[in-house]
Amino acid sequence: MLKHTYLLESGIWVSEGNYYDQKEQKIPITGKTEIIHQSEFWMIQSSMALNLPDQVILTSRFELKPFKNGDTVADWVSFHENLGEIQGEFALVEDTILSEFSGVEQSVKGSEVLTQIDKNTYSSRGVFILRGKKFSSWAVTLKRESMV
Repeated sequence: MLKHTYLLESGIWVSEGNYYDQKEQKIPITGKTEIIHQSEFWMIQSSMALNLPDQVILTSRFELKPFKNGDTVADWVSFHENLGEIQGEFALVEDTILSEFSGVEQSVKGSEVLTQIDKNTYSSRGVFILRGKKFSSWAVTLKRESMV
C-alpha cells in the first residue's frame, strides 16, 4: 500500500486554489493546515483565506481517531459555529484519501477527495451540500511546508 503523508504524519501544509460559492463564483483561496498527532486523537487545524475585497477567513478544527493496526478507515468530528457538530470518516484507497461527512443537527453533508501527487503534494476536491443544494466546493493543491 502507498504510504500517505497527509494525515498520517504530523506536519504543516499550505494550500492554494479555488473556492466556488453556491452561485459558482470562483474565488481564489490560500490556506494553511496543521496536523498534530497526539496519543488519543489527531488534531487538524485549518484556515483558508478567500481573496475577496473584504477578505474572509474560514477556520476549522477536527479531531481524528488515529488509524491503527493497518486500518484504512478512521472517524473524525468537527464543530462549526453555524452548522454545529459535523461527523465524518476518512478512508485510504491506493493514492487517494476519501472523506464523507454529515451534520448532526443540520441538513448538511459533503465529501472530499485527496489524491497524492507525491509525498509532499496532494490535490483536494470537495463539495459541501446544505439542505439538498450545493453550498460550496473547492479545488486546491496542498504542499507540505514542514514536518512537526
